[in-house]
Amino acid sequence: MRARSIVPEIQFEAVNQPVYRDVEVSATQQSRRSALLTLEAFRPRDCHYEKIIFFDSDMLCINSFSDAVDWTTSDISAVPAGHYRSANRSINTGFFILQYDQFADGIAYRQLIDSVARHGTTWGLDQPIINQWIVEQSPTIEYLPHEFNLKSDGLALFESADAPIFGTLPRILHFCGTSVPKPWMTNPEREFKYQKAYDAWYAVESEWHQRSI
Repeated sequence: MRARSIVPEIQFEAVNQPVYRDVEVSATQQSRRSALLTLEAFRPRDCHYEKIIFFDSDMLCINSFSDAVDWTTSDISAVPAGHYRSANRSINTGFFILQYDQFADGIAYRQLIDSVARHGTTWGLDQPIINQWIVEQSPTIEYLPHEFNLKSDGLALFESADAPIFGTLPRILHFCGTSVPKPWMTNPEREFKYQKAYDAWYAVESEWHQRSI
């Protein structure tokens, strides 16, 4: 398996949660049903962890984010959702850090699963479901700078006059949304504003390819 050749310590877990399979999903969201697996970050584990770190599969780590792991003490730490200057205080669930002891009893996980079972995906998939749970349960939230979940047009903006709102160093690139061509797609249509992000992706992909040979 290629992933294990790159990261020998990687472990995979089988997920058998019927609600993910059985919940009704609109025709336009069928291909994104797997996004519900984000809720598994809240599932209690047999082993005790200090923190749980969740990454979307369409993200690329380009610089260390360990300082965020070290300093965060809130129940949930994440970048705000929406545009960079938005007043929106919901979170983008592409990258978040959980204080595990606040979720080890499994209550939050059961509440999230019950929410999907009761409401289906009328609120959307993972992000709206988690944000609605935040509204209802009021966990403590720490908002991280955008550098920890930087949209794929953000590298270009990082070098612009707006740079101070992002942070000091781009950490994690997020090729989020259905409208952004993913760099691993065959010959994606590349818009200029995403070019720096594509360049970063292909540089890392080339390195991984060499390591997996």
